[in-house]
Amino acid sequence: MEERYRTLVGVMGSGATEQPPAVEQLAFEVGRMIAARGLVLLTGGRGGVMYHASRGAREAGGLVVGVLPGRDLTDANPFVDIPIITGIADARNLINILSSRVIVAFPGGGGTLSEIGMALKNDIPVIDCGGWGLRNSLQQLDQLLHPAVDLSAVEKLLDRFCR
Repeated sequence: MEERYRTLVGVMGSGATEQPPAVEQLAFEVGRMIAARGLVLLTGGRGGVMYHASRGAREAGGLVVGVLPGRDLTDANPFVDIPIITGIADARNLINILSSRVIVAFPGGGGTLSEIGMALKNDIPVIDCGGWGLRNSLQQLDQLLHPAVDLSAVEKLLDRFCR
C-alpha cells in the first residue's frame, strides 16, 4: 500500500449488544491504541465490539470508518465518522478485510470467523484478541498472532504491521 494513503486497521467481532465487560474494555482500548498511532479504525460500523472500538478511537481523536451491510445509514453506531453503505450484507466482510493492513479479531461468530479466514487467505495479519485458538495449518508466514488480552502485545503487533 502506498504511503500517501492513511493506514486502516480492521477490528472484527460480535455485533451483539451485550458483551462481557472485559471484551468491551479491550475493544475500547484497542480503538484508542489505533487512534493514538494516527491509524484509521475500520469496522462493520454497528454495535457490540464495533461500537466499543469505535468509541475508543473517537474519544482518542481518531477517524472511524464503518462498512455497513445494508442501505440504512441509521445502522451506523454514533462513533462512525465515515459510514459506507453497501447493501451487500455479509459480502461486505471482504471489503473490510482487503481494506485493512492488519485485522484485530475479537470474540464473534461465523462472520468474524469468515473474516479471519479471508484475511489469512489474503496474507493480511490477524491479531487474535478473541481466543480463537486457530492454528495456521498451511504455515503461511506468521500471520495469525495470539496476544490474547495483553495490551502491550497488541501495541507491539500494531507497530510491527503499521509502520
